[in-house]
Amino acid sequence: MRTARRQEFVATYRLPKGVGRNLQRKLGQSTDLGIAFQGLHQWLRLHVAAPGLLAMPSTAVDELWHDFILHTEEYQDFCRKAYGRTLHHSPEQSMETTALDALQGEGIGRTFAMACADGGIRLPQMLGLPILFQVDTALTMTDGQQWVLDCGHSDCSAISPTHCVRHQVRPFIPKHLPPQRDPMTGRWLLPQTQKFSMGEGNMSAGVGCGGAACGGHG
Repeated sequence: MRTARRQEFVATYRLPKGVGRNLQRKLGQSTDLGIAFQGLHQWLRLHVAAPGLLAMPSTAVDELWHDFILHTEEYQDFCRKAYGRTLHHSPEQSMETTALDALQGEGIGRTFAMACADGGIRLPQMLGLPILFQVDTALTMTDGQQWVLDCGHSDCSAISPTHCVRHQVRPFIPKHLPPQRDPMTGRWLLPQTQKFSMGEGNMSAGVGCGGAACGGHG
């Protein structure tokens, strides 16, 4: 299956030397960027099967992605082999209102659900955050996006840069997701509709990219 080959390619891809240099300088030479690179690989892997727009939930991963894009030849070759097209880096500020609303709603919901499936986190239990949503907190980034599963209140009390999955993401988690392969076991994950039927509603979630750039599929 083409998707399987592409996911395998992304999962095992070695990033060009120099990717992460700017983030390392920003956070200090003693900072371990391992979780950020894991997050970048997850972000890139999700786009292989993503049926629509994904929203970037990490400032650190976004910066690594931007570094990768600056290695123009390597990035173009990677995209051709991974997606059959170029995965563009589209700043939130350049989006029209309709596209931005979609990004902050269904985009972040799809990203969270796919990242959970990719990391072996079963919904709707939500016993943990996928790697992509942990990165900025783990790196204690002052300008990052800090995600929590639940703010602990019936009405959302999360104040930026903290974002609450229960209130800002859960209403937008899709009922159907594409098949994804677990990068650890190699098994294909075939999510069932009921696993992802986590809520209804059309609230305006002030998340998305938090000013960082986002990428979509399509």
